[in-house]
Amino acid sequence: APTGEPSGDPSEEPAERAGQAAAGESAGTLGFAVVSFYTSVYETKYMEECPRGLAVGNDELWWKGLDPAVRDELTDGGEIEPVTGIRRAMSAVRGPNGEDVCWQPTIVEDPPLKIVEGKTSYGMNLDGNVDGSAGANTCAHDNFTSPDGVPGIDNQMYRLLGCIYGWRDSGYFETNANGELRDTSQGVILIEITGVDDERNDDSVVVRMYRAGDILPKDSEGNILPHASYRVHNVPDRGWRSDHRSHRGLPALLRQPDSPGNPSERHALGIGSAGGTRTRQGHDRRLSGFR
Repeated sequence: APTGEPSGDPSEEPAERAGQAAAGESAGTLGFAVVSFYTSVYETKYMEECPRGLAVGNDELWWKGLDPAVRDELTDGGEIEPVTGIRRAMSAVRGPNGEDVCWQPTIVEDPPLKIVEGKTSYGMNLDGNVDGSAGANTCAHDNFTSPDGVPGIDNQMYRLLGCIYGWRDSGYFETNANGELRDTSQGVILIEITGVDDERNDDSVVVRMYRAGDILPKDSEGNILPHASYRVHNVPDRGWRSDHRSHRGLPALLRQPDSPGNPSERHALGIGSAGGTRTRQGHDRRLSGFR
């Protein structure tokens, strides 16, 4: 965590270089400003992972229960889009007596959620076994195999979300959320990796995550500027940080995707866009050199 003590010469420029630290050189630090997140969802062209089709959403359940004339009147002949506030508000109050089903989901009986039935998923082996048997902290479950053939993948979140259109590659949720994050700078996550001896393959590093306390610096075209400094959000009871030590190595921690829309490259930590340089820590409790 930032202590206000400099980690090196404050005037030294961040060096963009990879490879093992030179002899006698102290372990380095990498900094990342995460400006988009994408959930790990493995998709096939014809949705073989969802043989029963995509999950039915709340809006569809609402309008299918309406008389066609009433439906046309309430949606202006279908011109009011499902994502608009007025239509979302109407579709939510479909309880027997107009109750909000988002607040009281058990008040209606909806069809079961359609879940992923495929065998392939991005992710990691979290419980150490490949047969899905119950462990000290887990129930028995079906494991996945990664796209490159690694067995024992424990990604049950994907099983639940993978057949929901909004969570898939062309969905709305994260596209909208990432746009809001870049536009407002609210919720920007800073990742600091210390103890880096080899930027390409280090078997032991410390990863710290912080909430940024500054806005994203941008150029005249709205592109986020690299090599910036950020203060850590430190409001009591509102700021947060999380420390985690990894022995999996840097390549397993972070990957630079070709594009946020390429699902085959967005499975490491769910990070959709991150870049890295060596960083320095100044006297003003800022984390510097972030991209």
